[in-house]
Amino acid sequence: MKNVIVYYSFTHNNEKLARFLSEKLQCEKLGIETVKPRNGFSVFLDIFFKRTPTVKDLGKSLAAYDHVTFVSPIWAGKIATPMKSLLQKERGMVSHYSFISLCGGAPGQEEKIERELVSLLGKQPDAHVELTVRDAIAVHENGKIRATASQYRVESDELELYEPQLRQFILDHSVVEVE
Repeated sequence: MKNVIVYYSFTHNNEKLARFLSEKLQCEKLGIETVKPRNGFSVFLDIFFKRTPTVKDLGKSLAAYDHVTFVSPIWAGKIATPMKSLLQKERGMVSHYSFISLCGGAPGQEEKIERELVSLLGKQPDAHVELTVRDAIAVHENGKIRATASQYRVESDELELYEPQLRQFILDHSVVEVE
């Protein structure tokens, strides 16, 4: 089975997660880049005005892969706008997919994200996992939170905190079969 990781990461947290998964799944990873550079203000404007930035071509068709794992942050309870742009662009090209995020997490967010994924791609994900940054903050800061989820930068070794969820995610992907 031919797998690929497609990721977007503004703070590099999800990029580290994508790299980790790519190594474990032994598959290619493709990064999403926006045409115009991003900053905190442009991210805010995208969220506020519900706009999606133009993204560069990935250089490969996602239709060539049996399974695509999308890795992206979640902003204000929605999929990050550059990832959303790509999902809109690739609708109909993806047969099987999963979504995983290293995010702040919020009550009820998983259901909202799943509905958004179905709306964007027209089908349910094979798997959907949200790893919360606050877990890393709590361990790293010994319970004294000195950074918000949006400010926190996860170190690669902190991904070990999510080992049970990541192990299950990887196991799920090693047995995904194409219909």
